[in-house]
Amino acid sequence: MKTKNLILFFTITLMFISCCKDEEHESPDCASFAEALVYFRTDSIKKVIDELTMDLHPEKKENDQWGHQENVELLIKRLNAKCTNVTAVLWCYACIMTYPPQSEIILSTDSSGFEIKRVIDILTPDDDVLKYLSVHEYHWD
Repeated sequence: MKTKNLILFFTITLMFISCCKDEEHESPDCASFAEALVYFRTDSIKKVIDELTMDLHPEKKENDQWGHQENVELLIKRLNAKCTNVTAVLWCYACIMTYPPQSEIILSTDSSGFEIKRVIDILTPDDDVLKYLSVHEYHWD
């Protein structure tokens, strides 16, 4: 009887631990992320982007030599789903001709009733995950 109870206890414990890890990514601190965008706090922005891109490895395809087009789109979906106070849209994929190329995502948020737009540069290497590089002002309105 003790053995059954012990096995039952360990089974329930393992089930509980595995259930707590269901989310692939922790939810970022979106209020801090939006504030970081407003004030160009690159370390805080990098932290959130790195959390959301850590599993986005390249998969080269015939029409995507860098292998990150779907990953950039997935990053945008994740940002929009997890941080509803920030809107992300693709400006361009692998359009900044550095080596490896960079992609740009436009992020919009509200700051005291004013729309704030920022552009983040994302490195799109063909042999590693997406990486945050920098943030700068949006000038194309």
